[in-house]
Parts: sequence; structure tokens; C-alpha cells
Amino acid sequence: TQLQQIQNLLLHFSGNTGLGINFSKMAMYPINVDHAKLDQLAAILGCNIGYFPFTYLGLPLGTKKPKVEDFFPMMKRIERRLTGCSTLLSTGEKLSPIKSVFTSLPTFFMCSLELHATVVDQVNSYIRQCFWRKYGQEGVGPALIAWSTFCKPKEQGGLGVLDISSQ
Repeated sequence: TQLQQIQNLLLHFSGNTGLGINFSKMAMYPINVDHAKLDQLAAILGCNIGYFPFTYLGLPLGTKKPKVEDFFPMMKRIERRLTGCSTLLSTGEKLSPIKSVFTSLPTFFMCSLELHATVVDQVNSYIRQCFWRKYGQEGVGPALIAWSTFCKPKEQGGLGVLDISSQ
């Protein structure tokens, strides 16, 4: 069958590259497949059976549009990194993690999924909190620059931070 050919191809790849393939860590995610047929196919390949929704590379995947709750793990990661470093860095030093961490995680998600406006607003809120938090203190200080200027490219007089809502 085709599934056995795929298995043989994977085993051939494994033998030539030295990389191991662990079929028991694989999972088959069915869409409109009879349970009896699915069990038979999983037994041939020696893999597990998974069901929707599930997470792949941190992305919530399913047959329906993801809900705001599906993005909570990403927002918690941003918040955790924010609280870990924002009080230890000066205002200038905060731009680097903002540009590399706080905007790259949502961008990774946006490559495959459309983010809800609520999620975008929350991420922008985290970025503002990080940047305006005073060095060595809790709490957020006053905004010294408008958000629109904050997100402009450096050539246009801004700080070059990616505006997630415009992406």
C-alpha cells in the first residue's frame, strides 16, 4: 500500500542519514476517516492516533478558526519574558528584546493564523508596559513618545518597532 511505501521511504532515509525515526512518537490526525480504517492505517505505520485540535510547533491547529483562548500560551510566554527582564534593563536596552522577542512570537503565529484583535491589543499592551516600565522599579512610567512614532521606522524618526496590528 501507499502507507507502507511511505514507511519504507522513511526507513531508507533513516538508513542513509543515520537519523533515527521513532514511529511511536508519530501521530495520525484523521479527517473524515472511519475508525476501523484509521486503526488499521495506524497499525501499519506503528503510530498513535491524534485528534483535532492539537498544537504543532506552538501553533493551535484544528478544523475551526482558533479562539482567543488558543493564543493564551503565546501571550503567557511574552508576559513571562517581559516580567523577567523589563525592570532590569534601561529604556534603550529594552528595544532589543522588544524587537526580537515580543514582536517575533506573534509574527510566527501570523505566518499561519490570523490573530484576533484582542490578542494583538494584548501583545501591544505588553510591549508598552515593557518599554515604559521604569528601570529598577515596578509600575509603568509616563509615555514619553506616541505609539505611532514608536512604531515608525528609524528613517522616519521612530524607534523601528514592528506594529503588530499593521502586520
